Amino acid sequence: MAENSPPPLIEWDDSLLVGETTIDEQHKLLAEQLNRLHASLVHHAQLEEVVALLKAVLQHIEIHFAYEERLMTSIGYKNMNSHLALHAHLLEDLRSVIRDVASRRYEELEEMLENYLKFWLLDHIQHVDKPLGLELKKSMA
Repeated sequence: MAENSPPPLIEWDDSLLVGETTIDEQHKLLAEQLNRLHASLVHHAQLEEVVALLKAVLQHIEIHFAYEERLMTSIGYKNMNSHLALHAHLLEDLRSVIRDVASRRYEELEEMLENYLKFWLLDHIQHVDKPLGLELKKSMA
């Protein structure tokens, strides 16, 4: 870590693995993106940089969710509807944040990132994606 870099917002470790390689790689990349966004906020980056990082996070999440949703469909995942609702809710929240930031209202973004996105990612992996990972393993057996 560079001398002036803040500690990472999300410390990635094996406890966050869900057991499906692509999902795990996508989650790890998302954690890295959130850590970059966090560092940019700590260092009071230019608005354009923050918006670009947020848009990259949104794009990655859209791709990630589409991948998870294809997997859920392929195995007839029983909790798919509630999982999809959580995905839709986060995407709407992120789009709202991007609109707010782009309109120069990002004073509370660092707190939102730390309190909402970090919690959402970690909680979603532990309580929503891990059960999906178990179902995917069963369907492959």
